Amino acid sequence: MKRNVGLDLLKIIAMLMIVFIHILGKGRFISEDFNSELYQIAYIFENFFIIAVNCYVLITGYFQVDSDFKFKKIVNIWIKVIFYSISIYIIILLLGQAKFSILECIKSFFPILTKVYWFVNCYILLYLLSPFINKSIKQLEKKDYQKLLIILIFVFCILTSILPSHYTLDTTGGYGIIWFIILYLVGAYIKKYIKCNYRNKINLYVYFAISVITYIAYIGLNYTLKVLNLDYNVSRLLNYNFITVFLASIFLFLYFKNLKIKSLKVINTICKIAPLTFAVYLIHEQTVLRNILYLDLLNLKRFWNKPIQFVVIPITALAIFLLCIIIEKITQQTIQKWIYNFLNHCYTKIKETKCYQKIKQGLLKKVSDN
Repeated sequence: MKRNVGLDLLKIIAMLMIVFIHILGKGRFISEDFNSELYQIAYIFENFFIIAVNCYVLITGYFQVDSDFKFKKIVNIWIKVIFYSISIYIIILLLGQAKFSILECIKSFFPILTKVYWFVNCYILLYLLSPFINKSIKQLEKKDYQKLLIILIFVFCILTSILPSHYTLDTTGGYGIIWFIILYLVGAYIKKYIKCNYRNKINLYVYFAISVITYIAYIGLNYTLKVLNLDYNVSRLLNYNFITVFLASIFLFLYFKNLKIKSLKVINTICKIAPLTFAVYLIHEQTVLRNILYLDLLNLKRFWNKPIQFVVIPITALAIFLLCIIIEKITQQTIQKWIYNFLNHCYTKIKETKCYQKIKQGLLKKVSDN
């Protein structure tokens, strides 16, 4: 399959956006004091960057629709998640930056089972479902595919943007498998049927325009609710499945999908960094580390409500991103490589056992009989 460097670049930018948003939220640069001008500026950044996760899932649908399912990929993801979760927890304990807790220990040793990384849980389930989704897509005519998307987007995007949460079929705000499947279907549809015959920059302009509209809507709605003394969760405007967030994600995705990069040096750099970005999420979102990283280790509260915070936040985000990339690159060539080699060696030995051969022959016999 031909590599789309533009989407690789989007992976990198999207992960930087995710780190940026985590700093804003968990570093408490976004507070309840909406009247603060600095808060409003911080909210602008969140408003433009909230599309990052949607873009990641769109990319998955775009590429996976024509790819074969590989169980080895699930195993590799699982190992990488456990490796970083356990190793970071042990390092934090040895450095005395956290006290031992049975609950945190369980979360660190069983991060997927305890849903520490919500994105990983949804992604693994989505990948397991992908062969069945792809089979259904291949059997659908274009018109039927369009009808399916219209129904799903209307029910799980438009209605959830309009109706109160408790009246909708999905109350996760896009943080669940239903929305991931819809994004996967949209990404796959773009791959099969969408060809942009207009200037690519228009996609970028529309993305910016929609994000600005969302911000203006947030300000106007927040002010109106205060004047009328009404209760409404304004933060819903930043749900992954809110209509404007969804549309902004689509247009930014289209821009990078059609982006042409000519410099070989830039292409090579992007291709080297993009596969390492998943580890950025795993490292800086480790269950214990994320609770102490921003306010304790980095002490970012020193910059609250000060203009310098808008210099500190992007520098911190870039530093975290680069450090995680370096860690992933080093461990890929050392510890992770040793772990994978050891497990492959164990698997090879198991395959040579009589017990394995008997089970394999029994399964093959059942398949042939059926």
